[in-house]
Amino acid sequence: MKQTMRRRLILGSGSALLAAGLALGAASAAVAAQTTWYNGTANINQKYTEGTAYQTRDGIKAGFNESTAVGQARITVWYGAYSNQCWAVECAISGPRTNNKGAFEWTYPGGQSGDKLKMLGIALNVGGMLRAENDLGDVPGDAAATDPLASAADAFSLTPADLTFLASHEGVDVWTASDGTKTYLFTVTGDGYATGASATADVFSKHGLTVGIVGAAGVAQQFTILPDANPTIDGQPVAGLTQLTDTLFVDAEFGTRSSDEVLELDSDVTVGLSGS
Repeated sequence: MKQTMRRRLILGSGSALLAAGLALGAASAAVAAQTTWYNGTANINQKYTEGTAYQTRDGIKAGFNESTAVGQARITVWYGAYSNQCWAVECAISGPRTNNKGAFEWTYPGGQSGDKLKMLGIALNVGGMLRAENDLGDVPGDAAATDPLASAADAFSLTPADLTFLASHEGVDVWTASDGTKTYLFTVTGDGYATGASATADVFSKHGLTVGIVGAAGVAQQFTILPDANPTIDGQPVAGLTQLTDTLFVDAEFGTRSSDEVLELDSDVTVGLSGS
């Protein structure tokens, strides 16, 4: 069987993603205020939590700041009642505007104590507000509704108008976007949270893009978008993946899988799936 678990990554200083245009950095003028609260080396399987949150925000983004693990390691971000598990370069989650602290962690199958990678942690829409397009009411201050999809898209310098709707599954809507250099995957729940993830064109062609959203009210769904349709392992459909569109799949085993897995498809694409 080609179903494999990667034992080791070549970890080290790597090539700075900044040089390749992949690093998370200061927001552009078109992006709501973002505050980088972590910029440094992060240990594997260690949760990093934001310090004192002096201003309200509506989410968090974290990502690799070097290229050694791109596409083969998982980032988890936490905000409020939800988390997002991404096999991606960048991972984000947005929700209600609060003073909740964001947090992130990274890991990969076969990782060992002492493995380190350079990471960035960023608070989203700090002190600001992104109103839903249909929210025209005059609601004062931070009580005004924010649009979680708009906030998640804004974290990647996109707007909802840039996104394409893919499918709905058990109360979660799935959206995507591509700008020629990166592919993006977004999910939106019915209770005010959205997730986002990105991968460069090269990373997406080799690993696809996976997000796993976990939160209140029993929400636990994992979605994978692949570079081609009809993935197989040894000529057989991939166990657990249910096809929603040509290239979008929902993972029926999310939450029951005993550990993270990296699947090697017949197309030589390696896809990461979170255990729970």
